Amino acid sequence: MPPLQAGFAGLYKVLGMPVVPVAVDSGRFWGRNLPHGSGTVHFLVGEAIPAGLKRDEIEARVHAAINALELAPQPSA
Repeated sequence: MPPLQAGFAGLYKVLGMPVVPVAVDSGRFWGRNLPHGSGTVHFLVGEAIPAGLKRDEIEARVHAAINALELAPQPSA
């Protein structure tokens, strides 16, 4: 569970907007600079996390949402 970037909490506080977690699996097809395969990229969108939470709570909820999205079953093509 790597820490979120420092700017995340600042933007969350200043903008006062909900956070919508999104998981993208494009890393399966991209290397450092060039694609190394073909296929379908999936986007998984989680439930909005409300604005106004304290930093430790928003970070915990974002990490939980990311983990839930990564464990979600992938749609079949």
